[in-house]
Amino acid sequence: MAESDTAEAFAPSIASHIRRNEQGQPYLAGTKCGNCGHTFVGAREVCAKCYARSGLNPVKLAQTGKIYTWSIIYRSFPGIDTPFIDVIVDLADGAHIKGILKGVEADPEVDYFDMLVRVDFREVVPPGADEAYLVYYFVPLEDGEQNE
Repeated sequence: MAESDTAEAFAPSIASHIRRNEQGQPYLAGTKCGNCGHTFVGAREVCAKCYARSGLNPVKLAQTGKIYTWSIIYRSFPGIDTPFIDVIVDLADGAHIKGILKGVEADPEVDYFDMLVRVDFREVVPPGADEAYLVYYFVPLEDGEQNE
């Protein structure tokens, strides 16, 4: 199979900050400022922390982090199963990213704050789409896994 054929075997990502390495393994892409050291999700031309316009370098974001805040969503777009847990995660490298927490019951009596999580990638067909896309979720970190 030619290289171009291999690339087409994978579902395209649903967002520009979801990428694949040469072996096809997915990762979250970001930018790290060489001036102040802050890490952002996605590509940046200017650092939002120190306003530097140079020294911004592409990086692979951390695969683990902690839930900073969360909300249980009871009503959503047609085709989206509810309830689900919407989260903002502080990744281990300092970047912050929004996502959905999977693998736990959406229980308003549970406090998900500071829960250790990792990124989980899946190829899914979103409601209204006719092809699969690469998406990410967060799942609880299992015993023995490291928060990197």
